[in-house]
Amino acid sequence: MKSCIPCSKRHLKCDRRHPTCLRCEKSRSKTACTYFGARFRPSRLSIAAASERTASEITDSSPGPQSEPEPRAETCSSPHGGSQRESAASQDPSIPRENGDLPQSASPLTASHNDQIPSLPSATPPDSRPLLNLAGHDSHGPLLIEYSPSDFLSLAYTEEHGPRLESQKLHVSQGEADFFQCYLEHAGVWLDVVSPARLFSQTVPQLALHNPVLYYSCLAYAAHVQYLWGRADRAKADYYHNEAIGLLIPLLDAKTQPQASTEDLLATIVILRMSEQFSEPGEDAQCHLYGAFSLLTSSRAKWPPDRVDLKGTAFWTFVRQSLRICFLFEQGCPFDLGIVDCSNLFAPAKDEVWTNRMTYLLARTCNLCWSSGYDADSRVAQLEALEVDINSWREALPDAFKAWYYRQTRSETFPTIRYLSRWHVVAWQQYYTAKTMLAIYQHKTQLVDSYRDISIHLNSTILTPARLTCGVVLSDTDVGSCINGAHLAYWCGQFFTGREEQIKLLEWLEGFMQKTKWPNKTCIMRLQKLWGISDGQSTTSPPVV
Repeated sequence: MKSCIPCSKRHLKCDRRHPTCLRCEKSRSKTACTYFGARFRPSRLSIAAASERTASEITDSSPGPQSEPEPRAETCSSPHGGSQRESAASQDPSIPRENGDLPQSASPLTASHNDQIPSLPSATPPDSRPLLNLAGHDSHGPLLIEYSPSDFLSLAYTEEHGPRLESQKLHVSQGEADFFQCYLEHAGVWLDVVSPARLFSQTVPQLALHNPVLYYSCLAYAAHVQYLWGRADRAKADYYHNEAIGLLIPLLDAKTQPQASTEDLLATIVILRMSEQFSEPGEDAQCHLYGAFSLLTSSRAKWPPDRVDLKGTAFWTFVRQSLRICFLFEQGCPFDLGIVDCSNLFAPAKDEVWTNRMTYLLARTCNLCWSSGYDADSRVAQLEALEVDINSWREALPDAFKAWYYRQTRSETFPTIRYLSRWHVVAWQQYYTAKTMLAIYQHKTQLVDSYRDISIHLNSTILTPARLTCGVVLSDTDVGSCINGAHLAYWCGQFFTGREEQIKLLEWLEGFMQKTKWPNKTCIMRLQKLWGISDGQSTTSPPVV
């Protein structure tokens, strides 16, 4: 059994006594003695002693009839069980928002006396403890709202995942809270491009507050993003990453894995892989990409596109992450697509299911175009069958997938195309990319009679879907869908022959990289070399994304 959290942070030897070790018991700061992953069943004597101690504390702390209320310091109880008090620090207003910088919001634990304070659900009966403690409140100063730990745990409680939340209660420090907030507002939202239920930005944080490996993976991802933004140290991001890996490796062991949740493990690896992707292709070790593959192989499960719970959403997010490597290096998928249940690809379903189906069809396209082991005749025959499936997907799409706005004038390089949701954008990005690949590789072995035929084929079958791919990517302002489409726009853009559209694509890649730190440098350098463009020709003002 590991040492308790306070002793581990102070690098002190712990006697590992329960429920409180000797050092924490004698500590002047009254630090909460908690353990990661520990489940203990206290004896009846310890429960009785704790009840008597709590009753005596309540009796001693209750003021007499003539006593005056003591002035209350502007501190708040730790929201995750523990008596340690921390100051309610304001959030950093310099953190970029997805849609521009927003005004700094008030701390969730303080409010002006003119603000209306909504009542929050309490885990204890209303008559046992007032929700708002107004003793000693200065009417001219900020009103301090004091909550007990049970208030925060009840807010994180859901009916679906409720029993799991009782296993562990993590202590969150002020620094960790800032990174966790970054995950909630930015990093986690970027993973929800094909999740209307917002599983990565809402469900995962609820589970992470009671799951150490998932918690540290969220911190590692957010801290890495903050480091790239210049608002955190690299050492802090590495520390959280190492903590997550140290907890993850034992859970991936064949003997331990049946006791762990595959849902949590797969979500953890996908989050760590997202953090890993914020590196240029030459620096990306792809460790977590292969980690997810080994986990999927060991589970021996079939993954249908219509599985949209956290486990299924994590799987299809992993597939889209692997597609980025396919397009950057022109190689097949790193896993066998036989694990996908493709028995019914065109039946009526939810919108996100149709996007997952297109993801599967694009993965098949990558395997047929870039994997070895196919002779020329077999490859052409399977590409023709794949084209039938892609066209059938297009014809069976719900009306909600249709663009609600389309415009292209002679002065515009690419069309402006807008859709109702992010998962619609991702589906059309992948659809037009698949059409571009089919146009190239289906006719690669066929002879063309003249240069005129080559020109007609290039403009009608290759450049049209390639321009539509870039139009869909460049028209959207959502960071998550742009991350999903950046490598697709790069790959389709290499066939452009007009200087204006070449410069436009380079400007967008540079602008998106400057704003989000998404690694587009390798793609930009490859296109510049292919098109014979120097850096000075594509360094105009970056577009707003």
